[in-house]
Amino acid sequence: MSPSYRECQRRLLRAEIGFKYRDLRILKKNYIRHLDELKIYIPDNVFQHVSNYIINRSRAVLYVKEDNLQRKINSLRAGHRRAPRVDRNVVKNLSSRTLSHDETECLAHGLDYGLVPKNIDDMNIVSNIENFFQRITDISQHHRRMMSEVSDTDTVDGSDVRILDSKEMTLASNFRSITDSFRRQSYHFAQLQNRINTEQQKYRRLLQNLKNDKSIVVTRPDKGRGVVLLDKADYLSKMHSILNDITKFSFLSYDPTIARETKLIKLLNRLLDEGSISKEFNNLAKPFGSIPGRLYGLPKVHKEDVPLRPVVSAIKTFNYGLGKALSLLLSQFIEKTNMIRDSFSFVDELLALPKCMSQYKMVSFDIASLYTNVPLTETIDIILKHLYDGHAKPPTISREDMKELLDLATEKSHFLFNGQLYDQIDGVSMGNRNIPSNEPDPP
Repeated sequence: MSPSYRECQRRLLRAEIGFKYRDLRILKKNYIRHLDELKIYIPDNVFQHVSNYIINRSRAVLYVKEDNLQRKINSLRAGHRRAPRVDRNVVKNLSSRTLSHDETECLAHGLDYGLVPKNIDDMNIVSNIENFFQRITDISQHHRRMMSEVSDTDTVDGSDVRILDSKEMTLASNFRSITDSFRRQSYHFAQLQNRINTEQQKYRRLLQNLKNDKSIVVTRPDKGRGVVLLDKADYLSKMHSILNDITKFSFLSYDPTIARETKLIKLLNRLLDEGSISKEFNNLAKPFGSIPGRLYGLPKVHKEDVPLRPVVSAIKTFNYGLGKALSLLLSQFIEKTNMIRDSFSFVDELLALPKCMSQYKMVSFDIASLYTNVPLTETIDIILKHLYDGHAKPPTISREDMKELLDLATEKSHFLFNGQLYDQIDGVSMGNRNIPSNEPDPP
């Protein structure tokens, strides 16, 4: 542990102790003041009884507090930690594989459960610290300015080199010391846990066996929490039955990622030069290092025959940022009076209705494959008409360019499934941010 790290710990501890002593002094002062006031209004013998009662009562409360604190301290010690409660009912085994008791218990922890890694990713730790250091200083801004000047002149002036001042050098040195200490302790903790924690070893072995079984698929349900096991053959059959709809999907013999990314970048550059879009829109929508989407299916365990809901993981796709940018832009032109944020807001609105509405019945309809059945051409035409024919101040983007952006964000969406590329030619897929919503952006 580095001296800087220890000093930081000591300062935080001293500050916390100081706050506690301050509160204690205030409490004692108020206690004495109230006792003095009480002594004025009641006889001495009564005051003595009341004082003894307060002391005895406080002592009992203090003993309870001490016991609770001691139990907390004991629970933090190695060998005294409580085992997390595991509900095995969250595991739905719909495959032909028979799960053992240990495998069920392991899966019952959920898909978010993580084992202590065998190796520490030093490169990831160091890069995160460097990014954090750049954000809290102006180094990144200076670097961008310098690189833009270099691209114009192809030379670097010595006066343009950013030299860290003494405070930044001290900060960088402290970060280096803390990072090295964290890496050493993380490595030691990982090695210790993997050596002495038998549960970690057992779970790692069980998960490896499940991973090696290529006849099953382990996923989560469409709704709620839990883990679902399916036969891979059944899973692929249901997914291919969805992809065989030639009105919604088409087979691709090549990867169009680079071509579509280049087309979008050229369009955004032109719109930025023309002043049709802002720098913020351009930075959010411009892709780099794009990859195809990833299609997977979530089983609807609450329905008969367990159909699958197709979901596309669109992160890092060429039009993912464009979908977010268009969603923010179009949300400014959409009236949200008839939109409900979540189920809690829905209940609040129902409770706010007048009593006379209780004579009516509410019916809910379920739309099969809602997103994939959205008619794209008609929807885009409706959006354009609403933006440019129904508003006094339409967007700064021209109608033709807006149509091209919407086409790129919706119709030009390809993904990968089971090693094969597909194009979604109609409808939109779950996972894409191409539809304005009333939900906030994820952090």
